[in-house]
This record gives sequence, structure tokens and C-alpha cells, in this order.
Amino acid sequence: MKIGIQLYSVRDALAQDFEGTLERLAAFGYEGVESFGQFRSAGETRQVLDGLGLEALGRHAAFEALVQGLEGELEFCLELGAPYLVCAWSKAGAAWPWPRVAEELGRMAERAEAHGLKFAYHNHAHELLERVEGAPALDLLLAQPRVHAELDVAWLHAGGVDPAQYVRRYAARTPLLHVKDVARKGERWETVELGHGEVNLSAALAAAQPRWLVVEQDHSPDPLGSARRNLEALRELL
Repeated sequence: MKIGIQLYSVRDALAQDFEGTLERLAAFGYEGVESFGQFRSAGETRQVLDGLGLEALGRHAAFEALVQGLEGELEFCLELGAPYLVCAWSKAGAAWPWPRVAEELGRMAERAEAHGLKFAYHNHAHELLERVEGAPALDLLLAQPRVHAELDVAWLHAGGVDPAQYVRRYAARTPLLHVKDVARKGERWETVELGHGEVNLSAALAAAQPRWLVVEQDHSPDPLGSARRNLEALRELL
């Protein structure tokens, strides 16, 4: 398994110093990055990553962005050299009930395969809390055979399921695993550094068979410091 980081974790640092931030992540020991948004063109980003010995392990985009511009995102992945395009967020509504979302994800996965890429879905808590015919909505989404899983162990926990059991269930279809910790703060869940929250990370990692472990911390007062400490904590767990 290789260890990468979702660049959303250090988004403010990237905005201030793109190349310098990636250089620091490489110096910490990360082997790859998962992109989101567009700080630079795909070609420019790939040139920087190649120069630092970092791999582009995948790319995140929200469901709405994929509906509106799937082909552009697929082309971005190809130019970046990222093998996985990941639906990072979706929310069901009147226009897009979960069954329709699932069908659209299946179509997106087919288009990704036509480009020589793979398509995955990254969960949050609401896909576990919302039900379709008595089962979590996430199960409906992952029933699409071409859609891979990028399970996020923290949001599995926040969604009320045992992360280890859920990871084990989908292990063969989870090439990318988001390693994250959370703690409850009143009525909200807050992402924290690994080992400082409630997630049984050891059990979840033992159940996994991913190609990439992807560190992500949505919010931190010291994003780059957290990125370094999270990598150190993850290595101790392996």
C-alpha cells in the first residue's frame, strides 16, 4: 500500500504557495496526492508532481460538476495521469433521488472506462443515515458494478456503522481508502488528527486491501503540521 493525501487538507497553503506546499508534502514522505479543484492546469500540475516524485493517485469532483462536465474531468485526469476519477459528494433531492443518482454514477463509470480510467464514489455520513428500501443509500450506489468505492472511515463511523465491518464488506472494491478521524463536538462531527478521535483506525486498516491509503483532515488550525503528524500516526498503525 502507498500513502497519499487529499489536497483539500492543505487547500489554503496550496493557494498561497502551490509548488512549495507540494514540496513539503513530498518531504514529509507522502507518495502521492489526490487532487480537487484546479489550482493549475493538469499539465502544469503533473510537471510539478513529476519533479517531486509524487504520483497523482486520483481526482475529486462533486456530483453536480460531473453531471455538467464529465468529459472535461475525464480529460483532466488523463492529462494529470490520475487513474481514478472520484465522485466526492452527492446529495439526493427531488430532481435526483438516490436511485437516479445511482444510475447516473453507473453511466459515469462506463464513460470513465471508455477513457481507460476508473470511477469511484467517496462517502460522507448522510449516505449511511439515509435509507432506500431499508438499506443505506450507499449500498444502492455501490450496487452499480462498475463503481468502485473510496470509503472514508471517519464518515462511516459518523454514519453509525462499524467502519471495519463496512470496509471488509467492500474491501475488494475499495482501491482507495480515506483514513480520517472524527470527534463529536456537540451536535456536529469535527475532523481531528489521526488517533485523536473516535474511529477504531487499527480495525479499519486491518480490514482493508487498498492500493492507496489517503490521509484527509477537512479542517485544522495547522494544516501542514497536521499533514505531517497524520502521516507519522498512520505509519505507526501499519
